[in-house]
Formats: sequence, C-alpha cells, structure tokens
Amino acid sequence: MTPVSGDFVENFEGGAPGWTANGLWHVADTISGNTYHLAHSPTRSYWYGQDGTGNFDTGLANAGTLLSPVVSIPVTAVSPSLDFWTWYQTESGTTYDQKIIRISVDGGPMTVLAQLSGDPMSTWVHKQFDLSPYAGSQVQFQFYF
Repeated sequence: MTPVSGDFVENFEGGAPGWTANGLWHVADTISGNTYHLAHSPTRSYWYGQDGTGNFDTGLANAGTLLSPVVSIPVTAVSPSLDFWTWYQTESGTTYDQKIIRISVDGGPMTVLAQLSGDPMSTWVHKQFDLSPYAGSQVQFQFYF
C-alpha cells in the first residue's frame, strides 16, 4: 500500500478507501433515516454499533478495530497531530467499554497511543494527539473498541 503523505484528512464522505474495519465498526450516515447515526462531518462517520438497536450490546462480549491507511509524516512537518471528533455513550472508566488508540511506526507492532475515558457522554469531543515524535516515519492508527 502506498502511504498517504502530507496532510491527511478523512471525513468518509467519499467512502473509506484504505481503511479496514472489523467487529461492529462500519460507515454510518445521517441520511439513511436511522436516528442512531451521528456524524460530525456533513453526513458520514465510522461508528461502532448495530444499526437496528443503536448500541453495541450483542448479548456477548465483543470488540472491533478500525485501521487507518499508512500515513507518512514528513520530517519537515510542523506540529503534526492526530485530530478527530468522538461521541460515545459507554460505561465510564477504562476497564469496560475500552476506547483505545494504537499506533504502528514504520511497520512495527501496534502500541497504545492513548486510551479515551473521562469525556462527557453523548456529546462531540475534539481529540488531538501530538505526532511530532514520529516525524520522518510512516504511521498507521488503530481505533479499538
């Protein structure tokens, strides 16, 4: 896969080329008439849940990952960061309903970049993570629920 270089912005309005999802992760939209779908971009976002119920309760423990394309961060990048908007309604804390962001650097193993918790529920929250330590590298992000 050819890495994306320079500023990489994805709002999923044109689909999700290069992204890999499993578990209950899927592109959801606000135009299908399903009241469970929220999007911070105009109409689409990735969502972890079931369309029919609006939640992730399948009766069994479940998990899924959303994997980004490989992104090249130039050595000359000024203040590179991972920025995204998140909205969730889960149990609080970090034991159950885990929301973890992982990073792979130059094809290496995934390591934890951050674990999300403590944000207000049911509201859009902007998240930003400094990627300056990875300038000159190729990175890939994994969103784990």
